[in-house]
Amino acid sequence: VFYGKIFFMDFAQLTDEEITQFLAQDLNPRMFAELVHRHQASVIQQCVRRVKDEEIAQDLSQEVWVRVLTKISQFRNDC
Repeated sequence: VFYGKIFFMDFAQLTDEEITQFLAQDLNPRMFAELVHRHQASVIQQCVRRVKDEEIAQDLSQEVWVRVLTKISQFRNDC
């Protein structure tokens, strides 16, 4: 994958690892949106399981994504 042509890339073809590696270097909103799109349902589902309230789970999922965004540069793909 050649990241120099990021504007024209089809992010759906990238793996999660490729997306997180790139985001750790350069926060691209379209690429982050692809990551959210892929995992939003499971994040909300996990939040609902914990708090048993859909509205609170929605709010918590937003907090999860804010944390992901602020901590993405520290992410390690070797886990």
